[in-house]
Amino acid sequence: MTPEQDPYALIKYINVINVNNDGSGDPTIHAFVEMGLLTIHERLICTINNTSYECYIHKNENDEYVLCYQNNIQDGNVMKFIIKLSKLIKIKIRYMGVSFGRIRRVSDNRTLLMLLYDLKETFEKRITTMLISSEFGIWEIHTSYDFNNKKVKFICRSNMKYDDILQIINNANDMNHDDIDDDIYKEKQQLDEDIIKFDSGSSSQSRNPVNVLVSSLHSLLNRHKPNKVTIFKYGAATNLTMGFIKEIDTTAILDNTHYSNLIEVEWTDATEFALGGDSGSLYFVYNLTTNAFVPVAMHVGSKQKKSYGILISYIF
Repeated sequence: MTPEQDPYALIKYINVINVNNDGSGDPTIHAFVEMGLLTIHERLICTINNTSYECYIHKNENDEYVLCYQNNIQDGNVMKFIIKLSKLIKIKIRYMGVSFGRIRRVSDNRTLLMLLYDLKETFEKRITTMLISSEFGIWEIHTSYDFNNKKVKFICRSNMKYDDILQIINNANDMNHDDIDDDIYKEKQQLDEDIIKFDSGSSSQSRNPVNVLVSSLHSLLNRHKPNKVTIFKYGAATNLTMGFIKEIDTTAILDNTHYSNLIEVEWTDATEFALGGDSGSLYFVYNLTTNAFVPVAMHVGSKQKKSYGILISYIF
């Protein structure tokens, strides 16, 4: 069974990364092996100042997979391994750069930086997709690293009330222990309670338009179909108006000028959303979790009972 097919691979990924990271959020060699991207005795090349040094993966006395150079150096932390190697060969590193880019696998010449990208694409992207599609009404997710506890967190923002989300989680945890493996149950609890954090809105970051991703708006729109998603605007000409989101990240020609990265707003039957004189005014969506209006676009024009604003995430 591949990691993509394994329903518990995501939980394993979180647990492995949170137990085996270098203290700054990057995985150790043990994590790469545990998640199947590297194997024991794999031959690797470490490059220091244009000189290559062959190293390999070995399991030490603590049952951890580590990088080794000859019989002199063993370390699972990639940065520490490179520094130890440079001291051993008595060569000062002129510029460290990204440490994961200095070590490549002999079999396919791929660097650890490439494998790290694969790791995040396979698991973190899948976790994000899973949460966005969940019943929690999540519309934005970003990852955060807790340096004190050395753990990765997925910070979620939702249009559901915080207490309702907790109720869903508590109901989901009401399982029959006779039907499932106890270790898996404990891992699921850890994923629910320790890894996924629902932001209750105390941070000003939830109102920051730079943090509203285009993918989050797509998810918001898709999740409410066939119902319409309300959006607001306050402009100099028409003051406060309301419309409905029609398209996200679209294009339009307005006054013979081609615009891209737009949000398209459908007017209501009662009133126009924006007119001449409203250019530069902000479009807002309402976040129930934080009880705050979040700016998402800046008005550029209207035509045929539709208004268009450039998404703020493309401006800043």
